[in-house]
Amino acid sequence: MLSTATACSLTEPTPRLAAGCCPGTTTALAFADFIPQETMFWRRRAWEAVGGGIDESFRFAMDWDVILRFRAAGLTFRRLPRFLGAFRVWQDQKSVSWWLPTGRHETERLTARTLGITPSRERVRREVAAYLRRHWLLDKLYLAGVVRYCSSRRPRLSSSRPR
Repeated sequence: MLSTATACSLTEPTPRLAAGCCPGTTTALAFADFIPQETMFWRRRAWEAVGGGIDESFRFAMDWDVILRFRAAGLTFRRLPRFLGAFRVWQDQKSVSWWLPTGRHETERLTARTLGITPSRERVRREVAAYLRRHWLLDKLYLAGVVRYCSSRRPRLSSSRPR
């Protein structure tokens, strides 16, 4: 099992914590990378199960390559109920500035390897829609104070009752 922490998104101009649901081994993860690398943690045996290295032919999508290799090895992801990682969203970040020159080609290479096809953008949107709806809802519930983090696999709804 692999773990992902809930991310702290350091967006400009105001940083905020962002709740999200982990895509796990869902189909969505084969079509798009939704796990910020800063929030990924795994054990050595998981790393060794997928070859114990980074494919240096990737300059943009090396993290998604590792995620897809974890998935192909049958490993599952689980969201940890803690904020352990952070990433900064800004105008010149690599995922924005490198997308056209490098990222698109590399992600197409990974989807072709994983799915046997290079899906259209419309197909990718359809395949990830349910995950994005779950993520959006969880984030809104977290921001409204309805969802809190706990030690279970799924977030619990807050309760006004004492426990």
